[in-house]
Amino acid sequence: MPDTPFITRELDRRIAMATRAIKQGSVNSVSANRALMPWAAAEAWIVGGPGHGISPRDRQSRADDLCPLSDTIAELTRARDTVITKIEREGRVDLGTRFLGLTDALRSLHRLQALRQAFRAWRPAPDHLPDAGKMVRPSFPQPAPSLLADMFGPDGKPLPITRNAA
Repeated sequence: MPDTPFITRELDRRIAMATRAIKQGSVNSVSANRALMPWAAAEAWIVGGPGHGISPRDRQSRADDLCPLSDTIAELTRARDTVITKIEREGRVDLGTRFLGLTDALRSLHRLQALRQAFRAWRPAPDHLPDAGKMVRPSFPQPAPSLLADMFGPDGKPLPITRNAA
């Protein structure tokens, strides 16, 4: 069996902490659930179920429905910064793996965010916007004509080579 991904272990740990807090009465279930949504969305984005961005736990919940990607990144960044602070101030070297796991998860989410922005730039604008129908495409340099194409005629057969050209 493959090793459980960090984000899944972290979500399990946070679910257990939230369950304990609810049982002790220090937090209500609505706010605990709201606090877990970015972590559930991160798990759906990174681990993915049957498709990318689908929760592996219930195989139905979509990450975008759980929590926006920018909010997920913000929450994981706050958690990573908290871990960094504990490592620096308290000398908690035991948190090194959590720091590395959060950093790796954030790197994956930032990469996904960059891809989504790039794909959004290629889509045509919706009809209700003023620039509707215009597709934004980057301009690539025109390729240089191929010398190999000059050696063949329109019928695809090689052109005869004159003695001087050879």
